[in-house]
Amino acid sequence: MEPLPTLQVDVEPGWRGGQRQVFLLCTGLARRGHPVTAVVRRDGELARRLVEADVPIVEVPGRGEADPATVLALARLMRERRPAVVGLHSARSHGLGALAGLLPGSWRTLLVPTRRVDFAPGRDPFSRWKYRRAAGGVIAISEAVARVLVDAGLPRQRIHVVHSGVEPPEIPSGGRERFREELGVAGDRVLVGTVAALTDHKGHRYLLEAIPAVVERHPEALFLLVGDGELRGDLEARARTLGLGPEHLRFLGHREDVPSILGSLDLFVLPSHMEGLGTAIVDAQMAGLPVVATRAGGIPEIVLDGETGLLAEPRDPAGLAGRLFRMLEDGGLRTRLAAAGRRRALKHFSADAMVEGTLEAYRNFLVSHGS
Repeated sequence: MEPLPTLQVDVEPGWRGGQRQVFLLCTGLARRGHPVTAVVRRDGELARRLVEADVPIVEVPGRGEADPATVLALARLMRERRPAVVGLHSARSHGLGALAGLLPGSWRTLLVPTRRVDFAPGRDPFSRWKYRRAAGGVIAISEAVARVLVDAGLPRQRIHVVHSGVEPPEIPSGGRERFREELGVAGDRVLVGTVAALTDHKGHRYLLEAIPAVVERHPEALFLLVGDGELRGDLEARARTLGLGPEHLRFLGHREDVPSILGSLDLFVLPSHMEGLGTAIVDAQMAGLPVVATRAGGIPEIVLDGETGLLAEPRDPAGLAGRLFRMLEDGGLRTRLAAAGRRRALKHFSADAMVEGTLEAYRNFLVSHGS
């Protein structure tokens, strides 16, 4: 097929799941010979990583949904590059792209926002307007997100589901032993970990509430929270209230060696009460880990309860503890679910599958829009 030129816009300042998906999309498009330029926040982590990957970038201020400098820069790029599609990868990016598309010479460009969160778009006039501006369609990263958009009034035929994807983590040889030595724990300790920003929707507080019951029954278990965020202080205070010391709970903060950590765990848990999809689970499954998670958002599209992992209800510490008991007390179950989860993750949630799905969505939107 002929090359499909695109602009991919993500002006968020940090590096989280959405920025990782934009990075994988841009590098995947470039490898396939599709001209791609990423429009990113000046001096952001996404910008740095894309430069290292030799993906062309344009840096913009990206200070808000209506930042004039960014709107003008986007409009100029649309006029000059004439992309077939402009992919908009965050709420702020969506607003900026919708405004840029109003300016002379850029209105013919097809704007395609990607919705990554499982709560309804804002009901303010600007939010409603910018979704109407996405005339071709919207990409949702899960069926759960698609349902939220339909409930908000978008026609289902304008929504194309493309699951997020990841690349299998490269687990270093000997990493398990080195990591346990770093922690100062014996080789027979059972390490249960989660990798997620310390924000409310990830549900860490419900995991903390579950841990005392788990360690009372399984004192060999050590829980590791990988990630940082605005709730760290509150969560550490709650852990002290629950009597959880370093013998059973460690806050490891932001880490660059997540693949090594995944290769050192015995069990992965994600206690979210809201989740667009949950690619941290896919990382864990590709690393060969059994998974306990919740029926939040798109997670059940990754974790088939009893087949590729175990699911508890969101905001249910007792239910979460019960699923952890089952995993910790049944080695055969852990092995079976881990193997099935890895097979399914590699087949359905790879970065290649995400890139191909996005290209299919773009082409379908172009046809339906008459471009």
